[in-house]
Amino acid sequence: MFKWLADLLTGLSWSTLILMAIAVWFAARNGVPSVIAWCTRMWGTIGADVKAAQTSLAGDVAILKNDVEAIKAHLGLAVPAAGAAGKPAGS
Repeated sequence: MFKWLADLLTGLSWSTLILMAIAVWFAARNGVPSVIAWCTRMWGTIGADVKAAQTSLAGDVAILKNDVEAIKAHLGLAVPAAGAAGKPAGS
């Protein structure tokens, strides 16, 4: 009857089993609606942090691109055409 459960638990690593046990204990102690609310808050926090990091990184990349272009202009190096930047050599 519980062969699928035995197969699942046999295929998982110890760390995964420990995390599952902690999650089940937390849900049993606090109730499922509380766990769902906590997961929703954490998901929103993680999403906001990721978006902030992406925005910061995009700004840094734009600054670096401008610096590279200024150095190229200062040294008198030719700036490649707009479409040639991502093409491999020989194509």
